[in-house]
Amino acid sequence: MYLISSLILMCMAVATARAYMPGLIFRLNPAARDLAWSFVLFIAAAVGRSVYWAQVRFIMGDHWADFRDALGGLTVNAAFDAILIFGLYLAIRARWQLLPPDVRAETSVLRSITYPTPLTLRAFLNWSAPNDTDR
Repeated sequence: MYLISSLILMCMAVATARAYMPGLIFRLNPAARDLAWSFVLFIAAAVGRSVYWAQVRFIMGDHWADFRDALGGLTVNAAFDAILIFGLYLAIRARWQLLPPDVRAETSVLRSITYPTPLTLRAFLNWSAPNDTDR
């Protein structure tokens, strides 16, 4: 069953990557480009992990344990995680690039996730989605 879901995931990933390909090829604003790359990297890591643990395992059959151990066993997940981390960083950087220029000059990429409310326990506990009355 996991092999089938992995194949479906791979097909959906190819379709999604194709949908975001214009953002990687054509000139877009930096935020859109970073967001497109973020999606592609996120998909690549998720599909890579799925292919590695389902399809390659199926293809290798009885040799799977030797193959897995030769690649470092479970530590191969660190490579997939590194791709995910970089993709998520690009998503946060896209958020930063959408901030007003004066705010962006004073805010780091990682601190942009809390704009306009600073990250505090009180702000987190009282968080609500903005609505029209807040403007």
